[in-house]
Amino acid sequence: MTNLAQDMRESSAPAWHDAAAGATAGAGSRIFTAPLDLVKIRLQLSSSGTTETPASALRQAVREGGIWGLFRGNTAATCLWVAYAAVQFTAYGKCAALLRDFNSAIPPPPPIDRPSGFYDRCRSLARTVSSDPTCVAFVSGGAGGLAATAVTYPLDLCRTTFAATAKSRAGPAGRSLAGFVRHTAATGGSRAFFVGLYPAMVQIVPFMGINFAVYDYFVRGAERREGSDNRGPWALLGSSAAAGTVAGGVSKLAVYPLDTVKKRLQAQTFRPSLPHLRYRGMTDCFIRTAAEEGPRALYRGLLPTIVKSMASTGLTFAIFTGTKAALGGIKLDVAGEH
Repeated sequence: MTNLAQDMRESSAPAWHDAAAGATAGAGSRIFTAPLDLVKIRLQLSSSGTTETPASALRQAVREGGIWGLFRGNTAATCLWVAYAAVQFTAYGKCAALLRDFNSAIPPPPPIDRPSGFYDRCRSLARTVSSDPTCVAFVSGGAGGLAATAVTYPLDLCRTTFAATAKSRAGPAGRSLAGFVRHTAATGGSRAFFVGLYPAMVQIVPFMGINFAVYDYFVRGAERREGSDNRGPWALLGSSAAAGTVAGGVSKLAVYPLDTVKKRLQAQTFRPSLPHLRYRGMTDCFIRTAAEEGPRALYRGLLPTIVKSMASTGLTFAIFTGTKAALGGIKLDVAGEH
């Protein structure tokens, strides 16, 4: 059984293993972190005049819809996480393999003290990046996040719509998935499904790059300390979960203001009556939020977000590692029969 970092660097498993394991990991982590995700979104969209806290947001959600109110929008969110993780891990694996092959195909640099021209400098940089596992993880993670965000963004917008408002007070867009699609298409056309996409993509590259790079760094550190050949499956799953937990917290903290900006731009499509949620774009939203509500407004909902990110990322990496190992075992069993 190998961990994700080693598996992605060396594995020749088929791409559908990454997709299936990613989808399983996305669904599994979503089940346990849905309430924290809902609280985070509501706090991000609240104005500076409110005194809402994570606890009060949680109580309000329960008052509005009972215990199931904590899972409002869960259909869209589960579809989002399943599709997102499947695309992300598949793209990650493809990008990591491409960089590995690219590094082996680059001829050695000329025997000079430093690169002599632009081409040589680019070749030297590419060789450095593709030969360092943590750099490969950062680039591949950013590419995977970018691909997954582009493919699944309308579901993210739908998830935000449902999580932000109680069903009893929601407009046509917030009552069902079909209602969201009809209302959004009728009021804004196809472009309305991608409101806030630019800040989402600006955010996701460093977020997922840091996420996978930190994960890779800690897992490789555990391998060096304990020896990769002497570790049982539970130890590998534990190190994957622990490294993923740290990676989730560090990466989310680094890009959180951009996540707040993305959520506020998304909210404009279904809560136009709120004056503090009317922005001309990403830069305007960032500047006005900081100027009118204070810089702390960009970090509203940070605590439940960090907790949720640490929990979901740890679970995602652990479930992915376990599922990928199980699929690898199935493959080996089938191969052994011939």
